[in-house]
Amino acid sequence: MYCRECGAEIPSNLHRCPSCGTWVDGGKSEVVAMILSLVLPGMGLVYLGDRDRGLKVFIPSVILLVLVVALYGYSEPGSMGVRVDSLPGFLMVFAMFVLWLYGNITARRLWKEQVGLRRRVRHTFISDSRIRANYRDIGRVRNMRSFKTNPQLIALIDNLKAKTRETEAAIWRDVALRLEKPKRNWAEANLSKLERYAQDGETILVPGKVLAAGTISKKITVAAYDFSDAAAKAIEAAGGKTLTIEELAEANPKGTGVRIMR
Repeated sequence: MYCRECGAEIPSNLHRCPSCGTWVDGGKSEVVAMILSLVLPGMGLVYLGDRDRGLKVFIPSVILLVLVVALYGYSEPGSMGVRVDSLPGFLMVFAMFVLWLYGNITARRLWKEQVGLRRRVRHTFISDSRIRANYRDIGRVRNMRSFKTNPQLIALIDNLKAKTRETEAAIWRDVALRLEKPKRNWAEANLSKLERYAQDGETILVPGKVLAAGTISKKITVAAYDFSDAAAKAIEAAGGKTLTIEELAEANPKGTGVRIMR
């Protein structure tokens, strides 16, 4: 399964994306969680995705309930049953109450944590690689250091992540994450760098701008977010080809043979 926001793979035992924090199921209802916790201790936690803790509350609660009913519900004075006002009886009832209370409090806290994370993911683009998220709600991408409003750039980033989800090619998500960074951190490759490091006939992807400093004689294909006019003319004059990142993604969806130049 892959995240609908960033394209990262989500293990089957997780309920949210380990890369961007997006919830797979879109979030759970507090009312349903609380009702389940009140009626069936621990089931609220299971409903919210914490199966292990939920079952650790639910199973002992059921066992204690069966014991209480069996020992108290049918015992008569003088019989072998345990009286309600005895110490063992009191301890079992108290343990049931503690489990019930723990299940309710824990379910409430877990729901609040989930809501808090969804709100942070919705309103902030966090630079930590473990909790990345799109600022889709108002049509822009934001992190602690950058604030993007260019609709073409935002559309490109979204399309690249969608391409990763469709083709399972991680290269497009990698490029999208690089473009989400502030422009001052974008890659810049000049002609001399391409001449030095690129192989003849190779396809190079620059998640930034290609500049005209230097010369180039190799016949290569270069895709970038932007080219200077002189750089584009020099690459084409050498027999090479210039593409936008969108054009390269459409022509080579799997990203086969493409090398990113930082």
